[in-house]
Amino acid sequence: MLLIEAKKLALTRAPIQQLVAYVATENIRRDHKVSFCAWTNGDVWKVIDIPAQKEVLDVQVSRDDPAECAFKLLGLWRTSLVDGSLRAPVKLPTRQRQPVPAPLRHVPQPPTGELLEPQDHSTSKLSQGHDRTLASFDADIDGQPTSIAFPGEAARPLQNQKELIVSVANYLVRIESLTPANGTLQSGGKRYIVHSSPTHPNGKPFKAGVMLHNGLHLETSNPLSQTIKYAQKLLEHFGQVGLSGRVKLDL
Repeated sequence: MLLIEAKKLALTRAPIQQLVAYVATENIRRDHKVSFCAWTNGDVWKVIDIPAQKEVLDVQVSRDDPAECAFKLLGLWRTSLVDGSLRAPVKLPTRQRQPVPAPLRHVPQPPTGELLEPQDHSTSKLSQGHDRTLASFDADIDGQPTSIAFPGEAARPLQNQKELIVSVANYLVRIESLTPANGTLQSGGKRYIVHSSPTHPNGKPFKAGVMLHNGLHLETSNPLSQTIKYAQKLLEHFGQVGLSGRVKLDL
């Protein structure tokens, strides 16, 4: 029904013409002609209608809306290939993101007739409120953030400091600022923050490497204060100067 060319995740450019030519050659030798061929690196899926010489499916799991992505990939079901329904374009209604309501804050009021004495809350979490930006966050005072929100996106929960820098890096991947072509950033002479392979310049492997959505590797073995610093450095280095002041952290 379908011939698939499978590539590693790091390869992001599809060899479409080469694949179509290969399948056409194969069909000359086959009694049963294959009508579709596909290229994938696990994240990107592209399907070509061979007789029509055109692309009939283009899905990227890390980029597309999850519901639309899942619906389109039903085109790879055998029935869709047999009856040719894969050729019909699939479009879902655009879904609007619902804004995340701000947490309610209880402000204690003094009893009637009683005045509160002025207090110094310069380092108090309560006086500064629950919301921070990545730029204003102080790990020593604020502690571990519980969620992170990028401009135009819903808040994402954070279980630990590693998830914070992973979220920042994958956001840069989503907006195509961090790509395999430019994805190298050093924290110093002997360590990478992000690199194409999980190995530092001195040959030592990442202590807590995480693979990003585009196949790059991120070192996450850092204390919270350093994690905040490296997250800011990622945004600045990959063209998002000033965005640290718009990324919201919740305590």
